[in-house]
Amino acid sequence: MVMLFAPPGSQGARKFYPRTPSGVIEIKTIPESRILVTEADGSYFDHSNQMFGRLFDYIKVHSIPMTSPVEGSVDDDARMIFYLGPDVEDAGLDDEGRVRIVRLPERTVMSIGGSGSYGEKNVRKYLGKLKAHLEGQSEYRAVGQAYTVFWNPPFIPWFLRHLEVHIPVRPTEEDSGD
Repeated sequence: MVMLFAPPGSQGARKFYPRTPSGVIEIKTIPESRILVTEADGSYFDHSNQMFGRLFDYIKVHSIPMTSPVEGSVDDDARMIFYLGPDVEDAGLDDEGRVRIVRLPERTVMSIGGSGSYGEKNVRKYLGKLKAHLEGQSEYRAVGQAYTVFWNPPFIPWFLRHLEVHIPVRPTEEDSGD
């Protein structure tokens, strides 16, 4: 049996960037990264298990260590990504079927940390709080679609799970340079 993630405090899935604590809204920078991505038509919440299976099969076949978090779309067509750690060599890794390797540039996001179910209702609750915060301030503006960030594996009880919602942003002061 393959363990997707290790329990908190043990050696296991490598975290690709720091978590935003539950109830906190912050601006953070997500480093440039290589990811595995898969997509489907329709809602993320209708296709998450199917997409997770595709990505997990890819890392299993290629002996790639699991990293966390796993990210998924919220309002666009279904999309899920796994991060490739910096020690994963490109040799022998190619797009396969519905899994592609993509390089993402560094991103600045407004993030809200949350807890509980990874279901649509809970994700949308945190998305609503994040959008209200973004609309209530003037330092940053959205420059992309919201996505959700899942930190825990399926075997962690729903009430112990940590999630985030991110909206890509940029400082409004940069708008004067456009």
